[in-house]
Amino acid sequence: MAKTRLADSNAALARTMGDRLGVTGADLEQVRHRAGRWLPWRLRRDADYLIEAEMLAAHPKLRHLVDPGRSARAERHLRDHLATRDPVRERTNRLLGQLAAFAFNVLLFAAIVIGFMWWRGLIGPSH
Repeated sequence: MAKTRLADSNAALARTMGDRLGVTGADLEQVRHRAGRWLPWRLRRDADYLIEAEMLAAHPKLRHLVDPGRSARAERHLRDHLATRDPVRERTNRLLGQLAAFAFNVLLFAAIVIGFMWWRGLIGPSH
């Protein structure tokens, strides 16, 4: 009973994490691995505990090692964090950051070219 409830809960959490973080995976372990640094370290630790708890719950002699309170807290922490994530806003911010970096690099390159041309006397007051 506890094994199936935990497995179903982890599967639903994996789908939610995949949707909110923009990663794919068959189970919570794959989604957590692909999410990587998108999750804060405490939430990665909670996800790791849920993965371990699911494995322990599948074993009849180790099932008693799973702490239901800690599992519920870990799941609640992950769901609360995922509820605050907005994938569209994050994607827009990431795109704007990349465009800003590109624009800065173009301006820097133009400044270097103009400085080089001035140094070589191709442009400036003496020309």
